[in-house]
Amino acid sequence: PNILCIGFAAAHIAMGVQSIHVWYDVIPVAAAIVFTVAMVQPSPFFYRVCRIINGSVWTVYCVCAGAYTMILTQVLGIVSAVTAIWRLDIKKKKE
Repeated sequence: PNILCIGFAAAHIAMGVQSIHVWYDVIPVAAAIVFTVAMVQPSPFFYRVCRIINGSVWTVYCVCAGAYTMILTQVLGIVSAVTAIWRLDIKKKKE
């Protein structure tokens, strides 16, 4: 799957470069690459961390692009991932 991940990342970059009109159009390409990396994570913890990074990157893009209604969606996704890390990774290790 690593070669598949590299292939998808290359495809995201190739397609994303064609759609750059302003400087912040690079951000969705970075978010797509983070999502691709998240999909091949063997550990649920690392998947959740990638989800937080992905949501943060998309939040920055939404602010730059003026897509303010999508900020709530991304923030809720980040809160969900942080809650899952707390409940399923940190809290269970303490028990």
